[in-house]
Amino acid sequence: MKAVASIDSLRELPIVATAPADGRLVLLHQYFDTQDQSWHLFLPVNDEIQDGKIADLASGTYLATAPADASRDYLLTLETLLFRHLSFPRVTGAYEALSSDFHQCAAVLELYERLAAESRDEAHSSFLVAAQLEYLVFLLRALYDSLQGVIRAIADHVVTLDEEQRKIVRNLPGSFADIALRKNAPRDPADITAKYGLPQQFAEWYHSEAPTFAFMRNIRDDIAHRGRDFPLALKLPEGFAVDITQHPWKGMQLWEPELLLKGNLGSLRMVFVSLIAHAIAATDRFGSVTRQLVRLPPAVHPDLACYLRSPFGRHLVGLSSVRKQPWEGRDAAV
Repeated sequence: MKAVASIDSLRELPIVATAPADGRLVLLHQYFDTQDQSWHLFLPVNDEIQDGKIADLASGTYLATAPADASRDYLLTLETLLFRHLSFPRVTGAYEALSSDFHQCAAVLELYERLAAESRDEAHSSFLVAAQLEYLVFLLRALYDSLQGVIRAIADHVVTLDEEQRKIVRNLPGSFADIALRKNAPRDPADITAKYGLPQQFAEWYHSEAPTFAFMRNIRDDIAHRGRDFPLALKLPEGFAVDITQHPWKGMQLWEPELLLKGNLGSLRMVFVSLIAHAIAATDRFGSVTRQLVRLPPAVHPDLACYLRSPFGRHLVGLSSVRKQPWEGRDAAV
């Protein structure tokens, strides 16, 4: 993530409406001008910022008032909040790991699609998708800790709204589980507030995210520490399927009755997209709570948003549509 301290030349950039003078950085992401459809790469050279125009962006985060390609560019709600209001060095540094996790989620969905398309005649393809699911569980477990790193950095800026503006959050642990869970069960919000000084809304956010996080954590522990594997998926013309009455699927409330085959067979792709969608949405929900509770400084630019560009970004853009029709064998493109 490229960033520079505020200098006079920043005021001339189209990505800066208000140059910060409070220790924040200006994130020099690539910029897409929706007016003339041009791409810009701003580079600091000898204490000045030069505009190096580029033909297109293959991968990364860019700034724009609207997506350059709505079919594959994913709006990053939390990073938009950080760019506009909370681009302090520690916060932006912590976010880099989270950004990498988003790219990996898109890549996992691409690999699933390729396995589904190319392995129809492969007798052992179920082992391949099971391996991808194991990786996804480990990835998402790590994503929550990446998010926890961002939370810890933002917590430094949660202060009382009186004249004293006292810091009210005590030092937070680096593990999401240490706050959200107690004896592997969701921790009570009042307990979170009492132990860590977090405002009630933050404590309630941890409590609401805890059940899905605990589910993924238990699956990871089953694999890593208890030697348990996922039951093999069934390979059907409609796509990979799992028996939702078996462990661990029976603990997941993902499948509407009309999406099941024979009453108990659910799409495995639904597991992939639902877990990813929930984890990414958790970052969005955290951003919403932050807006309510943190005294936000003036926006670097109030109209620009951050978008993720990935070779596989269409999978993130299409998460909600896949959940409506999860069977890959019924996709026109497969």
